[in-house]
Amino acid sequence: MYWEFHEYGAYVEPFFAVLAILGAMRFFKRAVPWIAGALTTLALSFGSPVWWAPWPLLHRLPFYSFEHAPSRFLIPFVMALAPLAGLGAEAVVSRHGKWAQITIVAFLVAALADAAIVNNPNLHIALQGRPDVRE
Repeated sequence: MYWEFHEYGAYVEPFFAVLAILGAMRFFKRAVPWIAGALTTLALSFGSPVWWAPWPLLHRLPFYSFEHAPSRFLIPFVMALAPLAGLGAEAVVSRHGKWAQITIVAFLVAALADAAIVNNPNLHIALQGRPDVRE
């Protein structure tokens, strides 16, 4: 790999994606800043397919002129989805009581298990052959 492993993408776990969509739909007014941030950083991560895309326009600003990898904007994109997933969990729990809490806990456990299954092999490949990594 030419760049470090974190330059090649970001994984949005499907369970968290469902919760983020639920949160954005149920609490739209509270979610607007997070939706705007997620859409902006996602658009910036596409790079410059055309001259008027957000990335080349942002790249002309002095503070961002040093930024050479638009994929780095995937990190704040995923971070902007996290509060939306929290709003989704709040939407389910606030309307359906105790069983909803149990369901959300099961949902989150399944999401964490899936994230561990997906990310673990990628981290082993990404960190392979590095002398500074201790096993």
